[in-house]
Amino acid sequence: MPRQTKRGSAITRMTHIIHQHVQGAMIESALNDENAGSSEDSDLEDALVSLIMLKKNRYLAPRVRLGRAPEITQYLFSLDDIRFKQEFRMCQESFHQLVSEIRDHPVFQNRSNIPQRPVQDQLMVTLKRMGTYGNGASGTVILYCSRTIEAILLLEEQYVSWPDTQGRRAIASRVDEFTGFRNCVGFIDGTLLPLYDRPAIDPQDYYSRKGYYCLNTLIVCHEEKRITYYLTGWPGCCHDTRLWENSELKLKERELFSPGEYLIANSGFPVQTNVVPAFKRPPHAAMPQLKKRFNHHLSSIRVRNEHCIGILKGRFQSLRGLWKDLSSAGTMEKITLDLGLYCTSQLPVGGQDTRLLRRRCRH
Repeated sequence: MPRQTKRGSAITRMTHIIHQHVQGAMIESALNDENAGSSEDSDLEDALVSLIMLKKNRYLAPRVRLGRAPEITQYLFSLDDIRFKQEFRMCQESFHQLVSEIRDHPVFQNRSNIPQRPVQDQLMVTLKRMGTYGNGASGTVILYCSRTIEAILLLEEQYVSWPDTQGRRAIASRVDEFTGFRNCVGFIDGTLLPLYDRPAIDPQDYYSRKGYYCLNTLIVCHEEKRITYYLTGWPGCCHDTRLWENSELKLKERELFSPGEYLIANSGFPVQTNVVPAFKRPPHAAMPQLKKRFNHHLSSIRVRNEHCIGILKGRFQSLRGLWKDLSSAGTMEKITLDLGLYCTSQLPVGGQDTRLLRRRCRH
């Protein structure tokens, strides 16, 4: 049943009062009561005037005009740092610096007379989509994301690089200071990035040991949990060792590692000159106590890589399920670029050195 408004209720009550006055006047007239006639007529006139005023005015009280809502971008920039970071996965200082880096990219310039949305709006849309689990993939959203990804990845040559000799020495010195592992320049591990749907091409290659379709990614970070190298785009069936054997860190070992430098890994990686993995448990035998103690100490250090991957996936919730259709090589290339953007999201802000190395899949 429709809810009655306050005005409607007032009209109903006033109509009922008028009916009562009319009935009372009729009874008094029948009884020839001349004394009460003047007062009843006055009350009836007042009730009629009130009913006319109620029906004449649409609202009982003067309307309060609401102010216009602020422009959405202005409102978002007025958020405090915590709220802004929750919405767009970075603080405002980092956001504005990134906008200044990409605003002059040709992709944001239309050849027609119709201007694009401001670069800051397109970057907001991209970061919001990256930080949200789900689809959110309308035509304009995809267009904004494609432009922003292209512009950000152009900064790769300026900001992304594997640490040079001096940088690796600094990393090794910090690691040695709090772990005792000398000449360690980072921690390496693989991670699976789920796909939302079964790929159209060679789906069996993307089915992982964990029972879902995904891509495999190799990530290297240092003790501050910042990514220094990654290799992505490989099918989920590929073992971490296969990614390592095809990574540039392995193929160009002499150029990218000084003698004695190495990465710490789990037992799934092979023992090599630049990789120190945990000991594997011997078949049908107990792990020697000395090796068990070594593995325990190694895992307490290597966990930084797992924390790094957890931070990356927690910051960008869309990595929980990539909404991409693997139906062509071009789509695979776009996915690789998208994954590269997640890792290169650590562009230098606030004076911090966050150099990375990005490599596309090769298989």
